[in-house]
Amino acid sequence: MKVSFKVGDKVRVKADVLVPKYRWGAVTHTDVGVVTYVGKEDMTVDFPGRKGWSAHGPEMEIVADTRRKSPEKVLAYGVICPDGDLLAVTDDRDMARATKAAMGGKKLGVTIVKLQAGEEIR
Repeated sequence: MKVSFKVGDKVRVKADVLVPKYRWGAVTHTDVGVVTYVGKEDMTVDFPGRKGWSAHGPEMEIVADTRRKSPEKVLAYGVICPDGDLLAVTDDRDMARATKAAMGGKKLGVTIVKLQAGEEIR
């Protein structure tokens, strides 16, 4: 069975595992580690207190990143010409696209940027 983990995944031992195939060592159910190697059914995980811990894939689970990014809040869209000058600012995405097209679009280097809270408009 191929394990569906990849290097860099954050993982922990599943709660229903009483004794892992390769024993506990210094690892517990609450520890979260980073996968450093993935084999056919096994993997190696670096935990804060134990580097290079051998794990059996079916006994592990991926841990969601707890540092979720807040949703991007777009206040407005700016249409920028190739020399960096601001051509238009609108809160309507479709209007920004129409303005970009009217000014020559991608062929002439006209771009749209998302303006967010705290950004300075030139």
